[in-house]
Amino acid sequence: MIVKRLLNCSGIVLAGCLFASCCTEEPVTRTVRIEGMHCEKCEASIEESIAAMDGVRLCDASFEGGNAVITAENPAAMELAIDRIRMMQFTVSTSEEE
Repeated sequence: MIVKRLLNCSGIVLAGCLFASCCTEEPVTRTVRIEGMHCEKCEASIEESIAAMDGVRLCDASFEGGNAVITAENPAAMELAIDRIRMMQFTVSTSEEE
């Protein structure tokens, strides 16, 4: 699909024809450690809450494994997903923090 766009860059209008796919970032997949999940209900609440967020493609949580695999549209959506898990009163750590 080709999308026509007008870009205003410092007062200069640039007309271009861009492929829609080139304007998006690659999806981000990250496995995060989650402390505080005690049962399948904890697991399900994380999965449902995170998967419902804009920009999140998938959330697969495991209380037995103590982690979740999250796939998001971009790094910003990933950070929002991780922040939401923390707001749900779980402790989250990522490989970047270790």
